[in-house]
Amino acid sequence: MYAVSAIARLVVDSPLLAEALVVSTAFGLGAALMIYAGVLASGSLRIAAMVTLAEIAMFPRSYHYPKLTLYAAGVLAMWGYARRPTLGRAVMLAASVVIAFLFRHDHGLFLGVAALLTAAFAQPGAGRIRRVTQLAMLIGLLALPYLLYVEATVGLAQHLASGIAYSRAEAARTMLPLPSFDLSSWRSADNALSAWFYTFHLLPVIALAMLAWGRITGAALGSSDEWRRIVPLAVFAMIVNAALLRDPLVYRLPDVAVPACILAAWLAPRLWRGMGTGRIAGRGLVLATATVFVLGVNVVGAPVENVNRAGLLLGPAGLLAHAQARVMELQAEASPGQFPSRIIQALVPFFQYTARCTAPDQRLFVAGEAPEVYVFARRLFAGGQPALRSGFFGTSADQRRLVSRLRQQQVPLALVLPGGDAERLPLVMDELRRDFRPVLDILVEGLGNVLVLASRRIRPSSVDAATGLPCFI
Repeated sequence: MYAVSAIARLVVDSPLLAEALVVSTAFGLGAALMIYAGVLASGSLRIAAMVTLAEIAMFPRSYHYPKLTLYAAGVLAMWGYARRPTLGRAVMLAASVVIAFLFRHDHGLFLGVAALLTAAFAQPGAGRIRRVTQLAMLIGLLALPYLLYVEATVGLAQHLASGIAYSRAEAARTMLPLPSFDLSSWRSADNALSAWFYTFHLLPVIALAMLAWGRITGAALGSSDEWRRIVPLAVFAMIVNAALLRDPLVYRLPDVAVPACILAAWLAPRLWRGMGTGRIAGRGLVLATATVFVLGVNVVGAPVENVNRAGLLLGPAGLLAHAQARVMELQAEASPGQFPSRIIQALVPFFQYTARCTAPDQRLFVAGEAPEVYVFARRLFAGGQPALRSGFFGTSADQRRLVSRLRQQQVPLALVLPGGDAERLPLVMDELRRDFRPVLDILVEGLGNVLVLASRRIRPSSVDAATGLPCFI
């Protein structure tokens, strides 16, 4: 994920515009893949378009794009392999798993389980163990360069331990109790979110139940082809639901949209065409699910508001003007419309000072959790970590590694943010107190002061005329 953004940054000078292009391109690609998967699942372009529009209308946060694009690509790779399990398709499936793993390890884990299950179900009869083994070896082979790199730089054992600690801290921070319903206000937004939560969990269960019933009754629904496609997808949906549906639910529901929408596309025509009394129940279930989707999309995505914000109703000329205005805003050095926090707004003079008095290849260290500071400062992050948060890569070994990297890098300036968790990382803070000296306090309204530190190890070349602070170029 860092590499994709870095490549875009090499092509487009503005970091905000570069990232906006990455995100919008990935969302567009994800929607195209979703349309294709929806057609394969339902046999209907109309149904595929509806579930894709539901996914788009959720308006997921920009950093969610891998969960849409990579998951859709992974499902299509699984279905291609299930249809014809050749070596070439096994390589493509393994590549989709490894690419997802390199974006974020758990993405690769989720898709890897589903991919191995696909290999097990790909053909009836003999060869199951051989296919699973072949796919597992291909995944390992494609991931090997990265694993060797990690072993050489950090050590796989340490990397695994840090990752587990990170996951535990994140799970504890975002643990979600089972949502409940408020019967006194049944039209509330919370009720819509609760209904969508349970619908997402029920979709794979219903799909597996229908497959089992089709196998028992000998219906086409229970055919080997349907089992090869839908069982791994349903298991994948169950895994991502269990892992990603956390608090706050309103922001997490788009994370699991891909498997849920593809399952909905597969289920809708089969439930609608049910036989006898089952047809009435099936159609009622389709209509109830569609209602939940509409209500959920309205709460999660606020589509009316976002369509207006995007200028989609302004006509071609108005839309073009709106897009041009956004591009100019993203390219501006300090556009208030792009400030994500009061900290960034307060640090604008500091960014201007950094541009005057540090070189692009020198690094900045931020003691706190505000990785956007590096984007607006246009400086690399120091110490190997873009954010400091208690419980996240905060073991003594992690801190010693950060301090060691910090000492090997050119880091003329550091910031200590107010109200953060930096003080819970004592080895890091001891290093800052020893090797840096305070030169400025910047007031952030309502939050406190940002402390600016200058290096004791790097000799200043001059004094900045505008601020009286040391210059390091």
